[in-house]
Amino acid sequence: MPDDRIYDAINIFKYSPTGQQRSQVGGGAEYQQRFRGLVEDVLRELWRLWGRDEIGFSDMPWNEQIIQYGDSARRWGFDIQVNRRLEPTSSAATYATAQSQGILAGTSSIMVHEAAHLLREANLVEEEVACRTLELLYYEDLLAGQTYTSRVTGSRCTARLLPNSPEIQHLIAAYNGRRQWHSRGQLVDHLLNDTRVYRLRLTVDFIQRSIRWWGGIRNRWLTTRGFYLNTLAAEGRNARGDLILEILESFSNRSQWQTAKRVAGDLDQLRGALRASGWLYDLRFVGRLETVQQTTGEYLGVGSPP
Repeated sequence: MPDDRIYDAINIFKYSPTGQQRSQVGGGAEYQQRFRGLVEDVLRELWRLWGRDEIGFSDMPWNEQIIQYGDSARRWGFDIQVNRRLEPTSSAATYATAQSQGILAGTSSIMVHEAAHLLREANLVEEEVACRTLELLYYEDLLAGQTYTSRVTGSRCTARLLPNSPEIQHLIAAYNGRRQWHSRGQLVDHLLNDTRVYRLRLTVDFIQRSIRWWGGIRNRWLTTRGFYLNTLAAEGRNARGDLILEILESFSNRSQWQTAKRVAGDLDQLRGALRASGWLYDLRFVGRLETVQQTTGEYLGVGSPP
């Protein structure tokens, strides 16, 4: 039988500013539209899974080495699992207390994140940025508190994340670690620099679509720009020279370039991509590349090698 605590956790999200699509998302218009669709799909999926009793609590790691808040997969058993350490009380006598509602708020935040992962199978980087944007916007809602009518108690309750239990203290610390990057429009940078698997899943399509999102290329970390160049250069004769040039022009001095260069991969590959794609011979761009060479102090194939 579906768990009424899970029902409450979904309703908390449903009536939150994020669930009502009143939060400021950022990014480009295309990304904002994708995000709105994500919110709608997450709510729909959570209700579907609740009706099938596919969301529940499970024993997961919670120790000094690793804390796993939840996971999701299409499988036998719960499709969305939340760590049992975040299981709210089932006692009506203590359910409405601030501590119990804080734990329920934590459950709700994990469910929303995991539902987003179940739904998005497109570009992995964009999926994770959208998931983290969703969870951080919702996190702000939960810090402020969300009032709803509880199916468990039949009364009005307020779910608010408060550091009044060890579990919620850990969860708040995890969110706060990402919060600053979200406020700066640099979640994608934190993601790519933090976890190698996402760097390996970078695509030219994602770079092209997102290059002006989140403050544009000059708001990307220098290392992120290096990762982008590495991905673009790997296309060889099919490389998007316009994107490569736009990124190269974003460096203001040699020091910035040297930081990006350390992760940009084989520079011979970058020069080869510019040459094979014809950009070194297009008079519209040769002058711009010469300026880049002067700014960065790096020979990119224009003129004679130093």
